[in-house]
Amino acid sequence: MPHVVLEGAVDLQRFCSEYCPSTHPIAGGLVKLKRAYVSTTADEILIEAVAIEEGHAQRFLVQILVRESRTTVKLYSGIDPEKTEGVKTTVALVARQLKACSPYAHYGATNLGDLLL
Repeated sequence: MPHVVLEGAVDLQRFCSEYCPSTHPIAGGLVKLKRAYVSTTADEILIEAVAIEEGHAQRFLVQILVRESRTTVKLYSGIDPEKTEGVKTTVALVARQLKACSPYAHYGATNLGDLLL
């Protein structure tokens, strides 16, 4: 399962205030980050996403989950898309956006290292 762990303090409030839906070109297609939903406890965010590759579209959710001093960005487990480069790129995009809003956070465990550059 593609994932990125951010170690240290993340600023979810800033992320939410700066987040806006966007479209990003990738080889053979594009990925779209759509609406974001924040939990009532403000420690989880779900982002609607679409990865379109070679004419095939996959819809899924990217989950940001805060637990103490670790924040995980991963695919929401209730939906199981094929783990294509577009899907992996989408998770990495969200992680990079979250890190950009959180100057005291750094990347921890991940299986998407080359996509975070």
